[in-house]
Amino acid sequence: MSLRYRPEIDGLRAVAVLPVVAFRFGAPWAPGGFVAVDVFFVISGFLITSIIRRELGEGTFSLAGFYERRIRRILPALFVVIVASLAAAMALFLPHHLRDAGQSAAAATFFASNVLFLLKVGYLDAAAYTKPLLHTWSLPIEEQFFIFVPLILMALAALNRQAILWVGGLTAASFALSAATTTLMPTAAYYRLPWRAWEMGVGALPALKSWPLPHRRALRESVMAGGLLLIGPRSGALSYDADRTAFFLDRLEKAIRRLRGAGKQVMLVYPPPEAEQTVPEAAARTPVRGSDPEDLSISREGFDRRAAGVIEGYDRLVEDYDLLGVRIDRLLCDNRNCDLFLDGTPLFRDTNHLTETAAYTLAPQFIWALRELETIQ
Repeated sequence: MSLRYRPEIDGLRAVAVLPVVAFRFGAPWAPGGFVAVDVFFVISGFLITSIIRRELGEGTFSLAGFYERRIRRILPALFVVIVASLAAAMALFLPHHLRDAGQSAAAATFFASNVLFLLKVGYLDAAAYTKPLLHTWSLPIEEQFFIFVPLILMALAALNRQAILWVGGLTAASFALSAATTTLMPTAAYYRLPWRAWEMGVGALPALKSWPLPHRRALRESVMAGGLLLIGPRSGALSYDADRTAFFLDRLEKAIRRLRGAGKQVMLVYPPPEAEQTVPEAAARTPVRGSDPEDLSISREGFDRRAAGVIEGYDRLVEDYDLLGVRIDRLLCDNRNCDLFLDGTPLFRDTNHLTETAAYTLAPQFIWALRELETIQ
């Protein structure tokens, strides 16, 4: 027997999906919209555990029927998304990104895309815009969770044990793992079930006990308002990429202090401009748009705005510790734009790492800086 329709849960889903969509489209008011994914985990834990508990109580639960319903509910929509994504990838992607899209499609089909993205995440990994199925990472976590939950609840029912105590203990263990190791293993904590299980466990716990619904309208609306407050402000306040400029500058200053204390001269190289897309790939797409690769550039104003905190910090370090600073941006940028190409050759091999051509272009500046250091010594 399925759980009776809960309109308030559908309403919560509708509210939660808005910040996720806004975050994916880069809305400035929802930098933490991704937290709504955690809301979906909690909802899934509650709904599925409620269904299993009810059917176990009625003696109608079967693993085959449970998984059959999950397959009918998930696979048709998933296959539509996969086919549509691959069709778009064939029209828009370069060959190596098309290969990656095929791998993502295969992993998503077998509910293993979270494992694939975990293995492929790296310092120079492809940007998110080249992974049309990146958003499927959360679906395998749910399905992996629901492989174990029916088995655990069936075993506890057979042993006549208090399910809420055991599920509560497992939920607490998962939360403790997440709290203790997320900063040490952030990628694993993001993509793997043991670090995420507590979120679905939080939803499962209230489903294991009968709770009377509030009958007074004022109380119901107060509870609803509390739920909205838990989602809305966090979507606007949290940031997916926390600003680590202050942390970076603090550690850099400590390193400089030690070097200067040891009598060493230090040359501080300022950050180069950063492109929004991998430069060679952006150039490969220009014929499709009927443009010239030489026209690709970075707005000087945009670069100055993004790098303002780092440049100000570097300026302070140069002055405080009497360092020699090399401004790469002044060599690659004029007052309006920063060049990405020189005589038809890209100056960046990705978004911000310089090519050999760029190195030769900047070499005279570095030679001068090194000679200045020798003069100082």
